[in-house]
Amino acid sequence: MQYHGGSTYVLGGQATLFRPEALQTVVEQNNLDGPWQNDSDVEDMLLTWQLQKANWKTLISPSARCFVDSMRSYHTFREQRNKWKSGTVDLLTNSNLGVKTRHKGKLWRSQLKTLSDLLIRLLFVLLLAVALATDQFYWTWIWAILLV
Repeated sequence: MQYHGGSTYVLGGQATLFRPEALQTVVEQNNLDGPWQNDSDVEDMLLTWQLQKANWKTLISPSARCFVDSMRSYHTFREQRNKWKSGTVDLLTNSNLGVKTRHKGKLWRSQLKTLSDLLIRLLFVLLLAVALATDQFYWTWIWAILLV
């Protein structure tokens, strides 16, 4: 899903190979103790963007596969997704980074889609509450589509 002409917006830490010179460049250019920063919720994405800013290529193979263990519960999955979403917004709105990547548009569209999904759900709940409060709600089986 992340493959886009050989380049990606995030190099996952599970099976990524880095050139030591590239990591050293990131450390020196950003005055860091090490290449990964613990103060970011999306440290892999931040490192990828710092590598791109330093003019290193962040390439992936379209045929390589890496299998990782899944989350143990739905709750931990949701917590991780929320962490990634908020971290991505923080990274996208961070003007100090100064990375120009072609993936920003895709990431912004994903964030806007999430926001519109939330807005539609909130408006549905509001509409349902108003319809019930004013005794204008009429049940029809087409409403079951939402449950399915």
